[in-house]
Amino acid sequence: MRNYSWMRARDRRAPRSFPAWLLLGLLALPSALSGADEAAAPRSRRILYNFDGDSCLATRGGIAGPTEVTLDDVRRLIDEVTFEGSRVDTILICVNAQAMYFPTRAGTMRGALSTPEERAAWPASERQRHANLERFFAAGVDPYAEMFEQARRRGREALLSFRVNDAHGNDFLRTQFWQDHPQYRLGAGALDFRHPEVREYVLALAGEAVERYDCDGLELDFNRFPTFFGESTADERIAWMNDFVRRARELLDRAQERRGRRLALVLCHRRILG
Repeated sequence: MRNYSWMRARDRRAPRSFPAWLLLGLLALPSALSGADEAAAPRSRRILYNFDGDSCLATRGGIAGPTEVTLDDVRRLIDEVTFEGSRVDTILICVNAQAMYFPTRAGTMRGALSTPEERAAWPASERQRHANLERFFAAGVDPYAEMFEQARRRGREALLSFRVNDAHGNDFLRTQFWQDHPQYRLGAGALDFRHPEVREYVLALAGEAVERYDCDGLELDFNRFPTFFGESTADERIAWMNDFVRRARELLDRAQERRGRRLALVLCHRRILG
């Protein structure tokens, strides 16, 4: 789990420390980030707490190591950071790292392409996480959906945290898209956003997750692995990523029309995205 207390975010404004190559373009596109409701006041957030979707489903409080996790344990994750007096305003729940953490039509579920030999070499934490998720989904229970619901019960904003790129390179994060398209690879596990096919694919993953989970919006996490492009110019990168962010806002606009409430778009960053 990652505590994002360092990050003060406003869902409709680019923070002042935003990477220069992307900031210049985004400032010229306020409508791309603001969504349908231009009159809505931007929301201030003090502390955003990020559940990485990984370790939180492999262990539980009071246990030093991997263990079976129940639905009560999942709810307790939210309770532990929303106690009386907590300054956590927003819960972020991550459901991807190239591979998706839930049964997916648009992408590949985590661990689905690992060979028996690779599975045998998984660390204990990954074996336990996989077993816990397999048991939940086989019973028709989505623990991430329960985290969103528990956050609402506790009166907190709950955003879907989406890793825009990931370069861990683990076998259990391997995807069919990665296997089928070596020309789109960038280092160990990451994808090269110079290619429109990559941007289209990643937006499809984000859209599927937004549709699946009753979230209050989407956090695009550019920070976890801030590497996105092979050889290209700054102007090209600005244009490509502006279009990507604009289209993410548009998919939220479509979702919020169906849900009848505004969905936020938050951008997470910390340094220049290379």
